Amino acid sequence: MELFRILASAGGSNQSLGIMESAIHGRELTELLEDAADGLPGALEAFFCALLDAEVYVPLAREGAQCQLPAVVGQSGAGDHGFVTVMQEGDECVPIFTEEAFVAEWAAQSIPVERKRFESLLWMISEDTWLYLNANQEVGKEITPWEIELLKKGRDAVPELAAAQSEHHPEEIEVNSDTAIYPELKRQLIAVLELVPELEEAFLVGIKQGAEEYERPVLGLKYRKSAPGKKEFIRAEIKALAEGDESGAASGIAVFDDLDQRTSPNHALFEDAKPFYFAKRPERKTLNAGAKVLSKVRAAFSGKEAENLRETKPEDEED
Repeated sequence: MELFRILASAGGSNQSLGIMESAIHGRELTELLEDAADGLPGALEAFFCALLDAEVYVPLAREGAQCQLPAVVGQSGAGDHGFVTVMQEGDECVPIFTEEAFVAEWAAQSIPVERKRFESLLWMISEDTWLYLNANQEVGKEITPWEIELLKKGRDAVPELAAAQSEHHPEEIEVNSDTAIYPELKRQLIAVLELVPELEEAFLVGIKQGAEEYERPVLGLKYRKSAPGKKEFIRAEIKALAEGDESGAASGIAVFDDLDQRTSPNHALFEDAKPFYFAKRPERKTLNAGAKVLSKVRAAFSGKEAENLRETKPEDEED
């Protein structure tokens, strides 16, 4: 697996709720790809798992017209599946993107595009075809035919895929789970986390890889239920927090927000850590609810009904 970096920027907006949700997932997938490129522990596994569940944007060849793309893209054409194909170093490649806006940036023009489930796309291309994720973006990924065959097996193949990449960059990882680390950062994070009621627990550890001199913070989040929009909100707020942190404590902070999934490979990072944040449980209102019920009962027996009740009251209960 090859991850590579080139200069670019992203943007764009969507209107319908369905497309908006897909864009949110797309941005999360983009960030997971960036984490994998940065070599964060567990990021490769998290990226591949998310990719298998994701929808991606695929450029389509225009019917009845030769697809003309910039020279930087390379020789292009259309396969039997109707997707744009690019010849890259002698190999047929289908460009795919995590976000719709990336398609126009890559093609430098308006081009038809279709949303496809990545898992379905794997079965629609020929055996020798490559996939090229986020071409012309800051972080991209070439997906080889060998990787495609493994991905067809689903999540069971993720450990092997991640291991194949890790063999090229073996590094020792130190995890600091001390509860006393990052006290000020925790205080700032709690102010953000309290805004999301779907969040259940949060963990914070420090990691140091290979010959790195300083450790960097890694935040683990566990949600009570699925909250894709809230996850994106939290990520954006934490990114803003890190950018405005003059102390540098939040510099390079990574966020893993899939600890509610039992199959998440990121559990290993936080297995010795204690949560620094617990969601507040709603207060029980048993007394208030009981008082309201009692008031209704009293009201029901007002007037004549109350008088009848007094008349039928047992003598041993009279004052």
